[in-house]
Amino acid sequence: MANQVVANLIAGGQRMGKEIKTSGATIQPGKLIKLDSSGSTASLATVSTVSGIAYGHRYSIYRPTSVVFADAEPLTMVWGEGEMLLSSDFFVGGSLPAIADKLYAQASGLWGMQGSTKVGDCLGLRPYTDPQGGTGLTVSLAHVRFSIQP
Repeated sequence: MANQVVANLIAGGQRMGKEIKTSGATIQPGKLIKLDSSGSTASLATVSTVSGIAYGHRYSIYRPTSVVFADAEPLTMVWGEGEMLLSSDFFVGGSLPAIADKLYAQASGLWGMQGSTKVGDCLGLRPYTDPQGGTGLTVSLAHVRFSIQP
C-alpha cells in the first residue's frame, strides 16, 4: 500500500496529551506504544507491554516531512476502548486480519493475530480509496475494536 492509513472512529478511547514525549524516532500514529518507567516518555510496545496507541498530528514547529515522530517530540496516546481503521502496514507481515480475529501486541509496535497480550479484535474489512495515480486505488482497511487497559 502506498499510503499508511490510521483513523480513530467514533472518538473512541481515552487520550493522554502532549505531556508524553517520544523516546526514539520510530513511533508513528497507529503503532502500539508503552509508557517508559519515567511515565513521561513512550517507546514502541513489545509483545508483553502495551499502554496505548500513538495518535495525533505532528507537533513540531517546523513543517514535518515524515509521519514518524521526532525524538522527544510530544505525542498523544489513545487507550481504553474504541474503534479504528488500520492499513496493512500496521500488521505483522503486512497481512490484514480476518473478521473476528483476535488482535495481539507484537514487537516494534505492530499488531498481530497471535500472541499473549490481547489488544482487540477485527470487526471486518472496509474499502478505502487510496489517493494515488490520479484515479485512486481501492484497498481494504481493517476495522478493529481496541481494548487497551494499561
